[in-house]
Amino acid sequence: MHHRWAATRDRWVEMFRNREVHAGESVLQKVTHEDEWCAEAYMETDYSAIAQADFEREVKKFAWYNLMLNIQENTDADEDNNEA
Repeated sequence: MHHRWAATRDRWVEMFRNREVHAGESVLQKVTHEDEWCAEAYMETDYSAIAQADFEREVKKFAWYNLMLNIQENTDADEDNNEA
């Protein structure tokens, strides 16, 4: 585990020192107090690394999440109505 962290840390430090930009990993963006300070807001996404199956799996997970959230909300509303 330590070996993986050391390699990751070294890569981040190298990108920072060399001012390198890599899609999905690093970005150079001047920000002010009025801007978003989250790097992902300015980072490019490398869509070439995403397979169709990965996309479909994530869409299904999102749909299931929303379905379960809806069921939970309806259950909570029914319980509230029964208590009244």
